[in-house]
Amino acid sequence: MAVPKITVISFKRGTAAYVLPVNTSDVTKEKALKRTLVDAINASGGLTLVEADIGEPETITDLSVDDIRLAAPKDKSDIYANQWVDLTAAGAFNDFDTIAFAYLKEPFEVVDPTKSIE
Repeated sequence: MAVPKITVISFKRGTAAYVLPVNTSDVTKEKALKRTLVDAINASGGLTLVEADIGEPETITDLSVDDIRLAAPKDKSDIYANQWVDLTAAGAFNDFDTIAFAYLKEPFEVVDPTKSIE
């Protein structure tokens, strides 16, 4: 039996990151990527939603694949420029490439955790 080839993808939203192994045969399949990410988010306690106008953040503990959207950076060398394209336009993914994710209709945004937020 052949051992599946694995690619490690970094899924990011805001300052949160999930670095997950993905079977290379699934890398071009958006639904499989979403399933891998949603399983990891749910297993880690859920997705925390932070909104400026509320005091207590809400946590979604039963996320589904239909709740999230995925996008690839327009320029892989500058993910913090927050310019995103559809996954089909991204081409092949390599180890530690980044895919942004967003909850429902929220915008895609990845924040550099080493920079201060003002």
